[in-house]
Amino acid sequence: GDHRDLHSFPTDALPISNCAVAADATKCGTCKPNFFLNNGACSSCGSNALACTSATVATTCEATYFKKVDGANTTCTKCGTNAKTCTSETAALTCNESFFVKAGVCTACGANATACSSETTATACKVGFYLKDGKTCDAGVANCSYATTKEDCRVCAPKYFLTNTENSCHKLADNCIEGDVKTYNCTKCKPGYLLGSNTC
Repeated sequence: GDHRDLHSFPTDALPISNCAVAADATKCGTCKPNFFLNNGACSSCGSNALACTSATVATTCEATYFKKVDGANTTCTKCGTNAKTCTSETAALTCNESFFVKAGVCTACGANATACSSETTATACKVGFYLKDGKTCDAGVANCSYATTKEDCRVCAPKYFLTNTENSCHKLADNCIEGDVKTYNCTKCKPGYLLGSNTC
């Protein structure tokens, strides 16, 4: 019997550039992302397009870009400043950290806020700050990523651990992932490292 793989082609056949699945030895059936099928070959969708039906008609855009229709053409156009997603340059849907949507534009949150609902109402704060009166970010325990009050840290920033005696965040030694809350010595190392003399 014939045991040939139906999808294998002669070794002297040239690969079809940017093709994900070949239809036969000379034609592509499915192109890689950012390319479209054009008479059995794969052609580029154009800048910032993840998928398209032709070089001038984008169907899916990269992050921070939106589909802009101009007559028969649909191109991928950059969202406004600090916008993650949008429907136009002036219609942001979501924003980068420390910004919020205000009238379609990404506007900066107040001082030390990483998320907010307005310039004066923070919903999350930078490391070392806590949410005071439910709206402002005030200085708290250094290297603390979540605190309920100025001196009550609950979660430390990465590479720090919470000491239960001082309610402070103590830096972990290099390659250490857990530390003793009283002695500050390393108690657990990253995979691939061994613990010896309180270090990794």
